[in-house]
Amino acid sequence: MLRVSIALIVALFCFSFRVLAYEVTVSCESPVGPRVDYGPGPGSETDENVLEMSEDSFTAVEPLFILDTELRSEMKVIWGSTRPKGVSPDIIPPVKAQNYPIVFWSHERIVAIDNGSSSVWVFSLYPQLEYGIFSRQKLGGILRATATGSIMHSKCKFSDAIEPDL
Repeated sequence: MLRVSIALIVALFCFSFRVLAYEVTVSCESPVGPRVDYGPGPGSETDENVLEMSEDSFTAVEPLFILDTELRSEMKVIWGSTRPKGVSPDIIPPVKAQNYPIVFWSHERIVAIDNGSSSVWVFSLYPQLEYGIFSRQKLGGILRATATGSIMHSKCKFSDAIEPDL
């Protein structure tokens, strides 16, 4: 009788965690924020590098993030392509979802990293603040290397609350 009771308690305990797992969809407004470029200036003939600061944004892009509260290992990101004003969304090709590893998870902050070949992205979501901060660093340029960094931010809506760990 005692073995049956223990087995029943263990089964209920394991089953309850399966029931508590759910998917959270996070939809964000178009990200905007500061950008820094460091490298040769436009048309520069010298070896002197120039620091330029400007605004960066993803016009008409509303990033979507999908989180599995059970696995907590990957963040599905559907970022989209920037669409110039006045261009129909029907002209822009569909964007594939990408999965990126989650490096930190709590009910206050969830962070994933895209360590691509040409750039590194850090996607930080703040459920309690309903906010996202997205940073990008890359090295590029046509003839010479230019270092670029952007820190964009936007308001986000979470389909469900992220519950604290017990």
